[in-house]
Formats: sequence, structure tokens, C-alpha cells
Amino acid sequence: MKRLSFAAIALTFVLFALGMLYDRWLEHGDPAGHRNMKTCVRLKAGIAEGELRAALGEPTRREPEPGGERLEFRTLAAAGAPIRADIDGASGRVTALWCRDDDRPTWRAAAP
Repeated sequence: MKRLSFAAIALTFVLFALGMLYDRWLEHGDPAGHRNMKTCVRLKAGIAEGELRAALGEPTRREPEPGGERLEFRTLAAAGAPIRADIDGASGRVTALWCRDDDRPTWRAAAP
């Protein structure tokens, strides 16, 4: 039983170390994309476009949308999709933010 417990602890440690090494490898390969992925999930709902650009840098792509525009930001190459944000044209506020390749946004701002 002691050997099995030790093996389980050792396996857990090895998997944790591999996860940390993979994260460091991603950070080394694309520091800006890695930083943006970590920062994106900390952004609060309803921030202004200027605050978003200050946190994530300049957008890599801008597309007009009905009532505003959609911005895309630098993301890790390993990510499924770029970080995206919908901006309200009238208020300049972020109405929805996608940090990962999800069908649903990470958050949507409440209507003013």
C-alpha cells in the first residue's frame, strides 16, 4: 500500500511539473500572447475600449459590426481562437469578451 501511495504522489508531482514546464514553454514562445491570455480572464465586465487596449495592446484586427465593432487581440498560437471583444459604437464600452475558443463569451456586460 505504501508503494502505491508513493507512486501516486510521484505521478502527481511529475504531471504538475510537466504542466508548469509547458506553461513556461508557451510563455517563452510568445510572451505577449501568454500575457494576454492571463490578463483577459481578469478583465471586468463593461470596461471601456481604452482600458481593454491598455490591458491587451493594440488589436490585430478590427471588423465593423451592427452597432459597433469587433476587435481581435494577440493570443497564443496554441489557443483555439484569438481573444475577441465586441465594442458598443455609442458608448465605447466592451459589451462581450471572448478569452478562449468558446461558443459563449467569457462575459457579457449588462445593458446600461
